[in-house]
Amino acid sequence: MVAGLAFLVLSSLSATSARADVVTDWNEAAMATFAQTNASLVAATRALALMHVAMFEAINAAEPRYTSYFLRPKSVEKVSPEVAGASAAHAVLLRLFPARTAEFDATYQRSLAQAAGAELGASEKLGKEVASALLSARSGEAAAPGLYLPAAEPGAYVPTVLPIGLDVSRQKPWLMERADQFRPPPPPELKSAIWAADYEEVRSLGGRAGRRTDAQSQAARLWIVVWPQSWSPILRQLAARPGRTALDNARLFALTSMVAADAFIAVFDAKYAYNFWRPITAIRNGDRDGNDAPRRRSAGHR
Repeated sequence: MVAGLAFLVLSSLSATSARADVVTDWNEAAMATFAQTNASLVAATRALALMHVAMFEAINAAEPRYTSYFLRPKSVEKVSPEVAGASAAHAVLLRLFPARTAEFDATYQRSLAQAAGAELGASEKLGKEVASALLSARSGEAAAPGLYLPAAEPGAYVPTVLPIGLDVSRQKPWLMERADQFRPPPPPELKSAIWAADYEEVRSLGGRAGRRTDAQSQAARLWIVVWPQSWSPILRQLAARPGRTALDNARLFALTSMVAADAFIAVFDAKYAYNFWRPITAIRNGDRDGNDAPRRRSAGHR
């Protein structure tokens, strides 16, 4: 019930938007694409950053106001910012999800209809050039098959599903200098007092029958969604406020998408650098960590 409520809350943020513009239209098109293609968390986050940065660069070149983040395209006069942004988004998504061409073409035609009377040729050219340059600059960084060696004794069974995000840290950061720039310190020693305290806190709060308040349970269920689908509706609601321009919104979505992509790069860098066991593994094996502090082992932990 609570999970359903969380979904309705997120959905309502989009539904209550007072108006849409070219940036929010293409954000919704991307969200639909991720859902229809079962895009992974990694693929969706990367695709959204590519699309929104391309839109910002194209719109900012047509209506210069902000410093370019990467491409620094030359300013182009007498073009439609909206058409340039739509053209950039269209070109990026076509490259990444070619099977969705019909849907992207339909969205693009709606974008053109909102910019009646604009100089289409130059506007479309600008958007395509920006998209092509950005995709070329970040080529070769898409997830590749990774080799993960699970810890196991010879002959012992282990689950065979590979963990996600194995190669994310190999991607080029958008804003960070390098993937390990914000890598946290190592986890606490298993025999330490802080490990025993952390173990018990997670076990008592995180179990299926944990000692949580209703508000804590609701917050946990809401933020299970860590994909772009969780924050994009919130951004679309902010983008619908009066007085905002397409360039304002392009910058908002570009910055958020870059920060999100870099956050995942940093998270997966730390995850596989330390390769530390997850709570369910630690708690079910609480009698094997060498810590003598009195704690409860929870075989039924979820």
